[in-house]
Amino acid sequence: MPTTSTQPPGREPSRETLDRLYALWLISTLLIALLVVVMTLLGSGRLRLHARRISEQAVAIERLRDDLARTRQELMELQAPLADTTPASQSPPDPVEEEREEKPIYADEPPETDAARPVTTDDDRVAVLLDAALRPSDEFGYELEDPDAADQALREGLDNTGDKSWSGKTWSRLAIVARLLDRDGPAETFAGQAIAANVFPRAYYELSARKLLAQGRALEVVVFANRIVLAKPGDPVAALLLADAFRIQGDLLAADITLDDLADGIMLSVHDKLRLGRIFVALTHWQRLDALLASFVDVPDAVLPRLNFLRAVLAIQQDRMPEALAILDNLLAEHPDDYDFRTWRGVALLAARQFQAAREALSHARDYPDRPLAWYWRGMLELRAGNPDQAVPFFEHALTASQRYAPAWEALGTIALNRGDLPTALQNLENAVVANPRRGSTHFLIAIIHAKTLQPSATADALRTAFRCDPALLDDARQTEVIRRLFTDEELDALTQSEP
Repeated sequence: MPTTSTQPPGREPSRETLDRLYALWLISTLLIALLVVVMTLLGSGRLRLHARRISEQAVAIERLRDDLARTRQELMELQAPLADTTPASQSPPDPVEEEREEKPIYADEPPETDAARPVTTDDDRVAVLLDAALRPSDEFGYELEDPDAADQALREGLDNTGDKSWSGKTWSRLAIVARLLDRDGPAETFAGQAIAANVFPRAYYELSARKLLAQGRALEVVVFANRIVLAKPGDPVAALLLADAFRIQGDLLAADITLDDLADGIMLSVHDKLRLGRIFVALTHWQRLDALLASFVDVPDAVLPRLNFLRAVLAIQQDRMPEALAILDNLLAEHPDDYDFRTWRGVALLAARQFQAAREALSHARDYPDRPLAWYWRGMLELRAGNPDQAVPFFEHALTASQRYAPAWEALGTIALNRGDLPTALQNLENAVVANPRRGSTHFLIAIIHAKTLQPSATADALRTAFRCDPALLDDARQTEVIRRLFTDEELDALTQSEP
């Protein structure tokens, strides 16, 4: 039997207008949040190199604000019949301005907030639906238990977004359901309703970041994780999700900086430890990876492949190639198309000096033009095989995939340095520093160039930075002839203690 609306004409704007408003609000909110966080980093002096991207984002935000204002005007005109019945003091809040108001932010679903808010029968009914719809998840926090109940709860929420008596807890859980159903617009609407009810929907933001990471939508992950960071500075899970998003984007400097806020020894879930391990691999933090792997006990079978992958990568770094190859071969038998498994098997074969087998293993690089890792190792293969001219195009492919991939810039700098082309070498190495100023080996190579051109002051400055990034480079400096011509052992020791 068809249903009929009980609302009088003119009370509800068109669905198309609402959809436009939700979409524009979501996009502008995401961009504003991203702009705020990156500007904060710029203020600290950490990410000045992102200024151009910030400027572009600012222009985009202004355009979105103009579009949003026009759509909001349409909405106000459609809602004009409400003016006679709605007091001015109770007019709907501006969704953009609402975020700028200073209001108390509470933890997820605080009992005292919900108890103080009257709960309607509709709220109670939706709460029952939500109980049936959701169940806990080790990986994402929540997952769907009953899709039918979830869909019904979603429809109830969409039909009652103007009801101010619903609890913040209910809106927060509705946002989670909408995210699990891939309904991004309603999810953000419900999260906004929760905040309006003085409930900060942290679980929703964390779930969103995790789901988006699984989908490879790293830029959106940055926005959602930053919402948690802004409300709860120092949140370790948010820092971890941020670092992983930066890793996926190829911004290893930002990932490394973000890990500064993640204290060692923090109690993480098995899934988050595995995520942290992937970040350590990307950042070549081998000692930290070794310590992390020692902390795993009673690992579920479902995550063993991810754990064994980390063990294989560490085995490569510790020159245990038979073990590494055995693990990777087993993993590829079950997951033959996995990019990381295939790439690191090629790295293991290269380390074992099985050059032709490594070439075949790394041939999948051409199938992933936007991922630099396999291209980089294909270049390293030719470089170690004594074919630097053949290596250059592979490093250039890696940089086409990501201009921020510092190892490829460093490799090109090394090739130019070995050819005696010091200006080109210095330019490539300076590009590597721009991509990742924490890479000690790059500063060390710059020191060698300055030493070759008899610039002791510039050499000393580069060495100070290199030692600060990686103290182990002091031993390399003592064994490098061009540096020993300028500095005694005592002077090199002094450089490890001094500031530039």
